[in-house]
Amino acid sequence: MEENKKVLYLMQNVCDKLDTLESNINTIREDKIDNKIFGEFIESQKQILMKQHKLNINQTSAFLSIIKIEESIKSLSNEPNIINQKKEYYLFGKDTPFTSKLLLSIITFILIAFSGFKYIPSYLNENSELKTERDEYKLFYEYFFLDAYSKNNKTSKNIASILNDIQQKDTVLLRYMHKLSKQYNTQLKKEALEKQLEDLEKGR
Repeated sequence: MEENKKVLYLMQNVCDKLDTLESNINTIREDKIDNKIFGEFIESQKQILMKQHKLNINQTSAFLSIIKIEESIKSLSNEPNIINQKKEYYLFGKDTPFTSKLLLSIITFILIAFSGFKYIPSYLNENSELKTERDEYKLFYEYFFLDAYSKNNKTSKNIASILNDIQQKDTVLLRYMHKLSKQYNTQLKKEALEKQLEDLEKGR
């Protein structure tokens, strides 16, 4: 890497300075320069060398920091981007997860349920009316039977016999009841017409 080359270059400079210093020392010794001058020269060379060494250390630390930062940037840039995948579901079309049979079954179930809910209230209402009517007829029968029993035991026995024939679906009794019902309805219509005639005569 380029940064490692720069660090090696700086270290080489330090080594070169040390070699130069050693060469200068040897030259001074050979020329027999005064000890005092030699000492001052050595001290100045030491100071220069120390400053150069500190500078090299600082530069090396800076280069290492730059290398770490660049490696971090590269590692971040190599990470795959997280894509927020949003799934959309379609009820109809080629992308729908539902099959045609399943959709047909669901639609049929909804239609049947809707029809059932539509007629359930009326069915419950009719069922309630039938139950009320049955209870009223039962109460009427019990009252008529007990009242007849308290007045005449023979009449109550006749009522019990008629109830038994009704339960057995006796055809003679059913025809007789149909005849009585027809006469009763005819009489009700006759009375209603007579009342209407009376109202018309009063209105004149």
